[in-house]
Amino acid sequence: MATPSENSNLRTLIPTDGSGGSETVHVEYKPYRLRRGATQPPEAVVRRVRALGNLLCQPTAPDAGFHTLRCRCILKEKDPNGRALNRYAFVFHLPDTPGGNTEPVNLLTVITAQTHLRPTLGERFKIAQTIATTAFQLHSVGWLHKSIRSENILFFPKPDSPNELDYSRQYLVGFEFSRDENDTSTTEQDDVLERNIYRHPDRQGPPDTRFSILHDVYAIGVVLLEIGLWRPVVEFDSNFPDMGPDDVRQTLETHARLRLPHYMGKAYTEAVLACLGGRLGEGANDGGARNVGVVETVSRNIEQLREEVQLVYNERVMGGIESGLSLE
Repeated sequence: MATPSENSNLRTLIPTDGSGGSETVHVEYKPYRLRRGATQPPEAVVRRVRALGNLLCQPTAPDAGFHTLRCRCILKEKDPNGRALNRYAFVFHLPDTPGGNTEPVNLLTVITAQTHLRPTLGERFKIAQTIATTAFQLHSVGWLHKSIRSENILFFPKPDSPNELDYSRQYLVGFEFSRDENDTSTTEQDDVLERNIYRHPDRQGPPDTRFSILHDVYAIGVVLLEIGLWRPVVEFDSNFPDMGPDDVRQTLETHARLRLPHYMGKAYTEAVLACLGGRLGEGANDGGARNVGVVETVSRNIEQLREEVQLVYNERVMGGIESGLSLE
């Protein structure tokens, strides 16, 4: 695969059978480590890759609310000299775009650069709904994303206006750390603020808490906050680099509580606060609710926790977003 642009995820796929032609595709990588003396990845890695590929290659997924790029194939990648790179490449189709312009723009770039026409209020609610629903569908089949952030949400040009972004179509990408909720093997860890700010406080630094659906929900809350205020959360406070994880969360909650009602309304604000605070039960903000806390994941059945979280997520988060979908 060759690189057609500076975008590190775009590649040109050239058939090796001599049939000619090429296709620009979106590629994501899932690295693996070889055991000492081995030449092939561990069987457990192969099983996870196949399972993720089966999930992402579903042709009717967007119709069910699962808005991702459709996986075309999975390759075990080699360098130009034929040596294995010890990573799988997930190759995704790009949507049809006018004039051959297939260059996507991620949400973080859109709201940071401010060079594109801003979406209407109704379009922002629709963007939020699409992201929330896609995550809901992913969780419904027992999978966790683990890298939900605005950098992993893509837009493409409008079919009838290649110089404008189509805010009616968004795609969640970045599945390199995704795993089945019962699998504990895949770990993502770094200390980069721009990524840490989307992570639940329990998952920053060396994680000592098993990743659960609630950690994905927290990240969704951060993205929803960015969509609502149309500004990168990392710019909210210059003191973020010196704050502890819990202080960062409290700061984000404060911004949501004080600023979001003016821009997105009370229901949307409550949806964001439910994600950020883990308050996913009815009446959580009046002190009388039962909180679904991250610490419960250790002692509770994983499937039972997911079902409970999804029930209240559907009501509190997706229901709160739905209130604004009729706006233009």
